[in-house]
Amino acid sequence: MNIRAVTLMVGSVYKKDLNESLNIVENITSKFLEMVDSLKSENKVWTIRLALPYVSMEVRNLEKYAEVYEELAEKYSINFVSTLHFKSHDNRIWNIPQILKNNEKTFGSIVLESMEDVPYVSKVIEELDENSGYKLSAIWGEIVTPYFPAARAPIGVDGVSYMPFVVEEYLNRSFKEAESALLKTVKTTSEAIRVATEHLGLKFLGVDLSPSPWMDVSVAKVIEKIGGIRFGEYGTLHSIWMLNRSIANVSSKLNDRIIGFNEVMLAVAEDNVLKERAVERTYTIKDLVHYTFACVYGLDMVPVSKPLSYRKIAKILYDLKTASTIKGKPVGFRIIPVTAEPGSIIELGFFGNAPVFKL
Repeated sequence: MNIRAVTLMVGSVYKKDLNESLNIVENITSKFLEMVDSLKSENKVWTIRLALPYVSMEVRNLEKYAEVYEELAEKYSINFVSTLHFKSHDNRIWNIPQILKNNEKTFGSIVLESMEDVPYVSKVIEELDENSGYKLSAIWGEIVTPYFPAARAPIGVDGVSYMPFVVEEYLNRSFKEAESALLKTVKTTSEAIRVATEHLGLKFLGVDLSPSPWMDVSVAKVIEKIGGIRFGEYGTLHSIWMLNRSIANVSSKLNDRIIGFNEVMLAVAEDNVLKERAVERTYTIKDLVHYTFACVYGLDMVPVSKPLSYRKIAKILYDLKTASTIKGKPVGFRIIPVTAEPGSIIELGFFGNAPVFKL
């Protein structure tokens, strides 16, 4: 199986001082990497990730906090670390944009608690840029998932979660065939990870089956195949819902092995078909927001032209709150503010070329 990420979650560091926290994480990380090495004998693991819990109020020097774990990631060849997690009432969220810009591997999230917090969170998002926007998500609702930037360790719990490349199972198969293949491989992989993690004294937290893209491994391509449509045409919402229903069929048979979103992810900058359709103007940002009612993020990894209006960001977050309430599930928001004209194509590092939207 192709595994997009194996994520180590260390929640026991909550309210510990930085030196003690670092010692705990290093001790667990060294064991975790041995487990990942054994996993690689049967699976292709694309990335290795580390997630921490909410940043406790005892942490005053956020720059140092982020820097310490950025250095740990370098030391142990961990691809990404998700360390900057806050609730929206926390005044320290104003530090997030600069810290993300200064630390390449560092990600974070803001859990939205009330409508009153939305304008302030919107102003924080307004300060992001092409080097930091993809590393921060705002989320309505609590969630435990291996997906970055939302990956946040449960307080007091140390464990492992993972996410497979679900899209690959659907590209060239019928729903029935894809569900059967996915169920079989996930059961086998999950059991192997469970045994290995429990042997290390860690908890197997589960698998998130959200179909997420990576360039030619395109979620939009699957959606187009399902509905016989071009993404953005009438029928797109229905096709997204059908794929989500198929994922639900699989996840219902995995019981306690499941965590996270387990819904379609429309990450624009990570999906080549979504990029192509954006250039063709078959969909808009407003369409993506509406699709939230049938997928996790209605607005995810979308490059948007600066300057932004925090008021517009706030209005979108209000709409997403509505979707979250109606669905009864967490819903997130992630954009990439860029200095470029709407409609232009820009280079976004390892995300390649991407079209720029107007918010």
